[in-house]
Amino acid sequence: MGRFKSKKFIIIAAVLLISAVAAYTIIRMNSQGAALEVEKLQVDKTRITSDVIISGTIRSGDEAEINSELEDAVKAVYVKEGERVSKGQMLAALETDVLRTRLDSARIDLDIADRELKDSVEGTALYRLEKDADSKRIEYESAKSDYEKTASLYDNGAVSKKELDDAQKRLASAKNSYDISLNDIQEEKSGSSRKIKEMQVEKQRLALELAQSQYDDAVLKSPVDGTVVYANCKVGIEARLQKPMFVVHNLDKLQVHANVSQFEIHKVRIGQEAIITGDAFPDSKLAGRISYIAPSALAEGTQTEKSVLVKLDIIDPPSGIKTGFSADVDIVTGEKEDALVVPYEALLLKSDGKHYVYKIEGGKLREIPIELGIEGDLKVEAISALLKAGDVLAANPDDSFKDGLKVMVKGEQK
Repeated sequence: MGRFKSKKFIIIAAVLLISAVAAYTIIRMNSQGAALEVEKLQVDKTRITSDVIISGTIRSGDEAEINSELEDAVKAVYVKEGERVSKGQMLAALETDVLRTRLDSARIDLDIADRELKDSVEGTALYRLEKDADSKRIEYESAKSDYEKTASLYDNGAVSKKELDDAQKRLASAKNSYDISLNDIQEEKSGSSRKIKEMQVEKQRLALELAQSQYDDAVLKSPVDGTVVYANCKVGIEARLQKPMFVVHNLDKLQVHANVSQFEIHKVRIGQEAIITGDAFPDSKLAGRISYIAPSALAEGTQTEKSVLVKLDIIDPPSGIKTGFSADVDIVTGEKEDALVVPYEALLLKSDGKHYVYKIEGGKLREIPIELGIEGDLKVEAISALLKAGDVLAANPDDSFKDGLKVMVKGEQK
């Protein structure tokens, strides 16, 4: 590690020394009247565009994967791959015997709970509980009398210990039933029993809704208009074991899904237009428009660089374009007519964070600060009141370039 640091220090020192020598040489040459030889570039006035070029995959803009979590077996399949379907059209049906029984049972349970609550509201429940309590009281008094008689007989040796124990158990059971009936009356009068019945009704209502939903789900329908691009549904096999059962794509509404680097996503906006090309359709240039930009960035695979998912609608997609095709996308993120543009080789970014170009005037350099506008592939818009079309600039400027430095364009006569 120490040797590496030493070597790195030597390289940096050498670069700095060379730059210093070059700067010293240029200054000395200029002081002695010699001119620095430079290549020239030109300021143009033309149309410029900036682009973001990405690759993606053609997907349906309206697609659905149809599955079922039911344990019931598939009874019938109504569609095949490649078949066009409408929203709500039946794709398959499951066996419903068990589901039907479950649904009927849930309806009966709800009806019972509703009746019990209705009785509580109308007061008939209290009347019935009081009558039941009277019956339980009579049973208790009878069991008590029977026990007392049996105990007297046991004391006189007329009955066995087992007969006494049995009489005592009957008494305890009768008393417990009577106490429960009295407690039920108290709860009914206080309203707590009604609340429990209301909760029971709600519980049974939810159970019925679930049973109805499962019964309805036994018929699988397409949630979108489109084409069945995948069918893996077989009769006789449990529905939940077949995933996906169907995949439906709307092939009349196609998109390109692509990822834009975090360093370029700031250039992309909803509504921007794009040109879409691909190896599968080499003779076509399709028009596209950005319709969606993901709200967050994600890392792709094992890469650390983050990217953002962007979706582009394909305008009037021709026949033959299929989902799954790869596609190249050229998004026009900015454009301007009659812009002053310069090659990137004319720019110098200085330590103050500003960009400069060096205009050649009368054999000398004139340092001109500029602002960057639209950035194209090879040229960039240069915004400055000190520049005009046709101006000649020095190429590949570095920190040795100074305002007023004498220069000579390569290839031109001295």
